[in-house]
Amino acid sequence: MASTSIFVVFLCTLNIIVYAADNNRPLDCGDIDIKRGSSVYKIYPEGSGQAGFNVYCNMDSENVDGGWTINVIQRRLNGEEYFFRGWRDYKEGFGTLQGEHWLGNAKLNILTSQANYELLIRMKTFENENGYARYSDFKVDDEASKFKMTLSKSSFTGNVGDSFGPHSGFKFSTKDQDNDVYTPANCAVNHKAGWWYGGCHASNLNGLYHAGNHTSYADGIFKNASVLYEHITARKKVDRESVKFLMPIEKHVTLNSASVQKNIGHSIHKSVFQRSPLDCGDIDIEHESGIYKIYPQGSLEGFYVYCDMDTEDLNGAWTVFQRRINGEVDFYREWADYEEGFGTVKGEHWLGNDKLHILTSQGNYELLISMKDFENHNGYAKYKNFKVGDGASKYKLTFSNFTGNVGDSFAHHNGKMFSTKDQDHDNHGSSCATMFKGGWWYGK
Repeated sequence: MASTSIFVVFLCTLNIIVYAADNNRPLDCGDIDIKRGSSVYKIYPEGSGQAGFNVYCNMDSENVDGGWTINVIQRRLNGEEYFFRGWRDYKEGFGTLQGEHWLGNAKLNILTSQANYELLIRMKTFENENGYARYSDFKVDDEASKFKMTLSKSSFTGNVGDSFGPHSGFKFSTKDQDNDVYTPANCAVNHKAGWWYGGCHASNLNGLYHAGNHTSYADGIFKNASVLYEHITARKKVDRESVKFLMPIEKHVTLNSASVQKNIGHSIHKSVFQRSPLDCGDIDIEHESGIYKIYPQGSLEGFYVYCDMDTEDLNGAWTVFQRRINGEVDFYREWADYEEGFGTVKGEHWLGNDKLHILTSQGNYELLISMKDFENHNGYAKYKNFKVGDGASKYKLTFSNFTGNVGDSFAHHNGKMFSTKDQDHDNHGSSCATMFKGGWWYGK
């Protein structure tokens, strides 16, 4: 696995359609004789005035058709330059043109306003794996528009997947100017960069330059150096028609009651996933079962869950939200505990009703109840369309479509609100949570 990767972002003229009237005042790198070689040159784009500005012109990019010359607008090499900067720095540019740098949003606006430009993103790992993504009609608007970026999404070509196209149409944001469409927070602060964030990103090319694996969430350039596509922090797209949950417990009626017994042994592997998983379904099934951090939609900080990757005959990658093993953890608790979660993820625990609501709100989920007794008899119950409402609904539970080999004893709880010993939301004459010594979706 590559520990870190290198990429360069280039701006190139489309078919060299821009030419200067005066060869001593090139409008961009396309006006400079390719035989002069790659170096820093001064260009004078329309609107830049008499002074012009310096850029690095790449004259020998491999596999770029037609011998085009390239205006380099961003370069990341070794992490020497700090990219978590404010609005002014990104507007004016920073770094050194021969090394790591950002050319500057004001210059990008001037350059892309004078012609039809193509954007080329080139990447290389330390193992010399190469990748690229190319787009036409690349344009950056002026500061009044917050340097809004547009390109032709349909024009994408490349060998690393399209993770930059989703940023088309968005304004630029920095830690001191929040122009994204994500209302809960500033994407630039969360992901440690200046960028054309939406809500928040599919690529983060100005993110932190991490040296290998790291535990912080989605704030780096590269998320998984073993796959070139991931070098652009692209979140893996998954079919969310049937995302899965696993609740491996022994009984399926009053599963949080004091009488529940369980005998399932798990090998716990402490691991932090280095991409941006929404749930365990986003984690490669080839990873072993263990503790992973996930970042569901609506969860800014993310949280840890146990991912079961090897549940027999049930297609692995299940997000565990409750576990009973040996009775070490007391499940006869109050509302706040069930709301926030308790226990340890690697042992007996309840993940938390708030987390269940966040998880089940982002897709169509299945619920699997897996059981084993002390005589090693196995059983399961599976339901579709599993969903937990928010706190205002008292975490109301809904699901459908039972299959299994133990009988449907969970159906009685469908449509019920959650109850605990200090909050009675059942439709019984007394408190079921008090009678059965657990927090649950009780009915009568």
